[in-house]
Formats: sequence, C-alpha cells, structure tokens
Amino acid sequence: MINTVKKLWEFSKHQHKTFIITLIMSLVHAFIGVTQLIAIMLVIDVLINGTPTATAIRNIIILTIVCALGSFITSFLNSPAVWLSDYDDSR
Repeated sequence: MINTVKKLWEFSKHQHKTFIITLIMSLVHAFIGVTQLIAIMLVIDVLINGTPTATAIRNIIILTIVCALGSFITSFLNSPAVWLSDYDDSR
C-alpha cells in the first residue's frame, strides 16, 4: 500500500497539494463512515440485549447526524480540491 501511494505521488507531479487534500479527506470520510457501523451495532444491541431504548435512540440519532454531516462536509471539501486544480483535460 505504501508503494502504491509513492507511485501515485510520483504520478501526480504538479498536483501534490490536491493529492494531499484528497487523501486526507478520503481518510476522514472513511472514519466518519465507521459511525454508521456503530449505529447499526447499537440498534442490534437494543433488539437483542434489551439495552435501555431512550439512551440508545439518542446515541443512534447523534451518530446518524455526525455521519450525514461528515459525509457531506468531506465530499464538499474534497470536490473543490479537484475543481480548483489546474488540471487541463484537453481531449
């Protein structure tokens, strides 16, 4: 995996700033995506183990909002990095 990143770094010659922003936003987006898994685990815990519903619902709602906002924000921040690059697609 490190070799792949090195090859991408070499390939992106003049776009290193865009590459770094995209890489960071992708990592943040992946970590935010984990909140979906945690919310699903909480739902299963309520269904199977009978965990107190009120606190579980509050936590599920918070995780859902964090995931939705985080996905939107990271996608928004990742897109301008590509739009604002000086990449010339002259086909």
